[in-house]
Amino acid sequence: MINFERAGVPQWLIRAFKIQIAFVRIIARIIGLRCTYFSNKTGQFELSTFDRAYSTVILIILIVGFPFALPLVYKGARNVIPSNSVPALIGTFSVIFNFIVIILIYLKEVVNSKKIIKYLNGVSQEIEERFLRDATIRELCDPLFYFLFKFLICEVVFLLTNAFSMISVIKQFGSSFILVGVLSMYPYLVHFTVSTTVFIGSLRLKFFFRLLNKNLMNLAREVQKNNIAEMRQYERISFSCNLSDKLDEYSLYYESISNATKGLLDLYSLQLLLLIINNFIATTFQMFLQYVFTRLIFMGRLEANITLASFSMVVLIIGFLDFTMHGIVGQHVRDEAKRTGLILHKIPTHQMDIRFRRSIETFSLQVLHENPSLSICGFFILDIGLISSVIAGISSYVLILIQFDQAQEAP
Repeated sequence: MINFERAGVPQWLIRAFKIQIAFVRIIARIIGLRCTYFSNKTGQFELSTFDRAYSTVILIILIVGFPFALPLVYKGARNVIPSNSVPALIGTFSVIFNFIVIILIYLKEVVNSKKIIKYLNGVSQEIEERFLRDATIRELCDPLFYFLFKFLICEVVFLLTNAFSMISVIKQFGSSFILVGVLSMYPYLVHFTVSTTVFIGSLRLKFFFRLLNKNLMNLAREVQKNNIAEMRQYERISFSCNLSDKLDEYSLYYESISNATKGLLDLYSLQLLLLIINNFIATTFQMFLQYVFTRLIFMGRLEANITLASFSMVVLIIGFLDFTMHGIVGQHVRDEAKRTGLILHKIPTHQMDIRFRRSIETFSLQVLHENPSLSICGFFILDIGLISSVIAGISSYVLILIQFDQAQEAP
């Protein structure tokens, strides 16, 4: 682990990060999505045999138990919306896909537990501490605010809203819907836990890329503000060698953060793909369901429940907001990686020593070939463009479902 005290990070900032991360780790451990722990004795992450066995038991229960719960979900949906079977079928399909997703997530967590330890222990700490010393309070607070926003809105508010929504459903339709509420809520708890784990990794990439680019900009200004032409030969050689050493250090750091990006995607790329697809399906279904409820209320077939409708819309917004935050941070990672190459090309080299020019060329080739980004299973890159595509897709499919529902209602 990084020694934040040695790096000069303020104590209040360290505590704020630790509180949030501890909460996420506790939730992950309770639901069986954490097979590793940090050992204060060795100073390394280690594999917990108990947690791994616990995750395996939950995986087996999910595989064996969820088929028996599907008829209850379908029956409950038919009791709420008796007009036709389309909403019940779509709701059951959504629950099926939800549980397939979390089964695969648990399976990947158990299988990849050793890889996760290797990834966590293999991150370069010495270089990170070096850059943390140069970070301002504003730069240190940036990932904290992102993390705090996601933590409060996308997890705490989501859980509270889901709990109140389930209570509202039970009051209106009876205690038989408790199981349906739990089955609907549990997968999202798993989703957000995995989502937050990946989000922390993405924030780390974004944060250290920005620190790297900040140091590269300082190096470029140092070259520009010095009149190299008036330097004596030994002064120019010494000046060039000092900056060349810095460039070589930054090149190693770029390679480290690039490997960290690949490692994060190797561990969680499939889970991210499943969560994005599930978010797409769940959002589409929720919007369609809101349409069905509204139409039935206007037709007098269903009693209006403003509280339940409001909670459902909040859950819908929070779920998509979580996905949007991943896209924003992914876009920042991609932009900062590209910005590294642009800064390198702006550094003047015509009067510098040959060693400095070679360092620039080597670093530029490295940036050209690696170019880190959050590529999800090689299908697409997690950025703002993906969010706009998903919004367009959801709108299209909601219209198709509405037309299909109206065709079912036609005499």
